[in-house]
Amino acid sequence: MRTLLLFLLCAAASFAAPAPGTIAEAAKLLEELPPQHILREARAIVVATDSEFSAPKHRSPAELKQAEEFVQKAKDIVPRLRKLILAGSSVFDYPGLVARGEIRWSEVEKHYELYIGVYLRDSEGQGPYDMNIRFDAKGTIVEIKDVRWKS
Repeated sequence: MRTLLLFLLCAAASFAAPAPGTIAEAAKLLEELPPQHILREARAIVVATDSEFSAPKHRSPAELKQAEEFVQKAKDIVPRLRKLILAGSSVFDYPGLVARGEIRWSEVEKHYELYIGVYLRDSEGQGPYDMNIRFDAKGTIVEIKDVRWKS
């Protein structure tokens, strides 16, 4: 019985730990991904309209091009990165993950939530280029959630 329990515990622990190749691939993607504050600003520039008071209305062509490149980079990287991150692993297993997103603490639910993305939604209100990673005080990833933007 002890042997079976030990085997099950070891199997569960190895399931949660990402493979070294996965960590290396995620680290490479995270190096290429701009930090969240830059993505937020780039998105504001790209989708700026006259009705958006917080977004700069006039940008040079070079600034607009750079912002578009940042947004496109996130659109390419975030969905790929999301597939590599495993629930049950630690946020610290993925070098650079915590530094790239925005972290919030939920006092009610007693967990952290890390947001990475570009605040763009599809026709269904889904954020295909966004993700929320919920993790506990020890850094263990509890859930990787979709972002659903309200219409």
